[in-house]
Amino acid sequence: MKKIRCFALVFVLFAGGGSLTKAQLTVTSGLTPAQYVDFLVGAGITYSNVVYTGDVNSIGKFVTGATPTNLGIGSGVIMSTGYVNGASAQPAIGSPVSNFVSYSTMGGSDPQLQSLIPSYTINDATLLEFDFIPVSDTVRFRYVFGSEEYNEWVGSSFNDVFGFFISGPNPTGGSYTNYNMARIPGTNLPVTIDNVNSGSYSTYYVNNENLNGQTIVYDGFTVVLTAWTRVTPCQQYHIKLAIGDAGDASFDSGVFLEANSFSSPVITASTNYVNDTILGNFAMEGGCNDAVICFSLSDPASSNFTINYTLQGSATNGVDFPTFPTSMTIPAGSDSVCYIISPYADGLSEGMESIIIVLQNQISCNTVSDTIVIDILDYDNLQISMTPDTTICGGSAIISTLPSMGVPPYNYAWDNGLPALTTHTVSPLATTTYTVTITDYCGYEISGDVTITVGSGLAEAGPDQEICDGETATLEANSSLGYIWSTGETTQSIDVSPTTETMYYVTVTGICEGNDSVTVYVNPLPVVSAALDPVSICAGDSASLSAAGALEYIWSSSPVDATLHQTPGETNDYFTVSPGGTTTYFVTGTDANGCSNTASAAITVIPSPVASFFTQPPIASSFDPTFHFYDNSQGNPVLWLWTLDDGTQYNIPEFVHQFPVDDFGDYEVILYVENSFGCFDSIVGSVRVKPDYTLYIPNSFSPNEDGINDYFHISGINFPDDEFSIRVYDRWGSLVFASTNPSFQWDGKKDGGYAPMGTYVYRIYYRDTDGNYQVRQGNITLWY
Repeated sequence: MKKIRCFALVFVLFAGGGSLTKAQLTVTSGLTPAQYVDFLVGAGITYSNVVYTGDVNSIGKFVTGATPTNLGIGSGVIMSTGYVNGASAQPAIGSPVSNFVSYSTMGGSDPQLQSLIPSYTINDATLLEFDFIPVSDTVRFRYVFGSEEYNEWVGSSFNDVFGFFISGPNPTGGSYTNYNMARIPGTNLPVTIDNVNSGSYSTYYVNNENLNGQTIVYDGFTVVLTAWTRVTPCQQYHIKLAIGDAGDASFDSGVFLEANSFSSPVITASTNYVNDTILGNFAMEGGCNDAVICFSLSDPASSNFTINYTLQGSATNGVDFPTFPTSMTIPAGSDSVCYIISPYADGLSEGMESIIIVLQNQISCNTVSDTIVIDILDYDNLQISMTPDTTICGGSAIISTLPSMGVPPYNYAWDNGLPALTTHTVSPLATTTYTVTITDYCGYEISGDVTITVGSGLAEAGPDQEICDGETATLEANSSLGYIWSTGETTQSIDVSPTTETMYYVTVTGICEGNDSVTVYVNPLPVVSAALDPVSICAGDSASLSAAGALEYIWSSSPVDATLHQTPGETNDYFTVSPGGTTTYFVTGTDANGCSNTASAAITVIPSPVASFFTQPPIASSFDPTFHFYDNSQGNPVLWLWTLDDGTQYNIPEFVHQFPVDDFGDYEVILYVENSFGCFDSIVGSVRVKPDYTLYIPNSFSPNEDGINDYFHISGINFPDDEFSIRVYDRWGSLVFASTNPSFQWDGKKDGGYAPMGTYVYRIYYRDTDGNYQVRQGNITLWY
């Protein structure tokens, strides 16, 4: 047995049927079964023979009003295994989830529900069934299933269920017999407590308890689902909508059926014309007025929806217009499809033709067909007339164009920049062809032209010119038959090179005669200068290079000086240069009139001496750190300054210098030299004094403790102690003494006692001051 939840309830009693308002959802009971079906049925469905089986309080009409719930459906019909209208003190369906609705109507079972969950017993069944005729090949409706069984009784012996069972012709063959349309999307599973919950197909489940829902009493419910199936249009079907408790008669469940959602898509057709406001409701060839035909469904198609029709009329499909398909398909999820009919401009005079589209049995089952007529008009090719070509001798001429046929209004485009008018008065200075392109409303174009010939006697010597002194100006008259210039020349163009401002005259002869003049203005050349400061430098030094007398300058040099950095577009009147050798700089200066002149300046580059020296010996010993220094500089120096590491200075080309005896290392030497022009150089070098050393090794010792020669040890000057070691062996090769300390002293003892008198072999290892490894080996005599 289930454990029934207990609540403190405030009872509101109702007499018989009626409505209960709670939160945002209102349920109304007591309607006739036909009224419920009428509220449920939408477009494309006619129904009859409505039968309701169940408690009168287990079905009702609901609306949510202006404030929506989290149900996802705004209005419709609710069927429940208990009461939906608050009768018998049951909470309202539209009350908070913290309430609890559970009532046994003592209703019976249903064989179709039983078939969905054979292992359960069906109780409190509520059934609504009726016959219907669909207008198209699909029926559908939207619903939400909710229950108090969620979530605690999922997977238990209680599995409330519902189904929408359809019977009638199956368009794929045979018949439907109580086929359940209410299935989990993409599966054959019925929608039950166990099949849709937080752990199974959870994307279709709403946990109302977790949301603390305030508008729906059920602990959980599905998202809005769509039940649909294919049918044969205009055939009668029977459908039974059923819900029941499974396993017991408590913990109510309910199914919300959306209003007007039980529908079969109804198709409508419409025709629009691209330019109907200008041209009217007809199609015209050549894209002037395309027709757009659209087929629309009353609801989006659940699957691909095919529209069948026949084409009739005097226009030929694929000849007078692009091939129109024999059928169209509205894709699943869409509610319309459109097609553009753009008749061809074939240039034939065919009069008005028509396209007739006849829809078959897709408007309603009582309408045999629907007809759409599209009239097609010919497009008459655009024509143009132009004024004839004309010759003028100065003055002006009138040009005009006149279009006809095509489709007005017309647009005019002249290639000479004239306004978009039909007529113009023009005054060309030379023979000119005026071309106009006319475009009609449909976008078709036609062009025409008219030529205005200007008589050859019209005189035009051209604009005044400016030249620089020494340049040549070319004067050219307009095209004609003959020419006489004030210079006596008789060609159309002449070259002149005046030194001062001069006016030239020309007489043009031909059909018309005329005179004109042109003035040539002569600008003087700028006086350009170039200067260097100083005019001679030592190699590596720099000098100032400048120019004057113009506005802008362009430089070059011989040989090329890489330190001459010009900036294009700048004045370039001053530079700092450092040429590698004697160089001449050339400059071209341009003034405000564009006239140019040149100048040059040269600089002498004196080579600097190159400091160098050597010593004898190259490396000295610390016992005698004396060097003979020799100047080896190039470039004839006349002045020397030597600066040694110990602070000593010399100003002669060679000398002898001794560094401190018994000291060693690298000593820095700086040599500065200067030639007779004051050009100089210096070098920093060094000389090396390497450490030298002596080593004394005795050949005997007497460790008899008399204080004389009691130890074997070594001595020397500057003896290196890096990696030092000594080993002493007896005549049989046994090690008797070893040390790594250069200051070692062997007292002749071995293993705690004195070694026997005799001759022993020593081997000394060390690395000398040059970093080389050395080995010294010899004999030492031990005697007492």
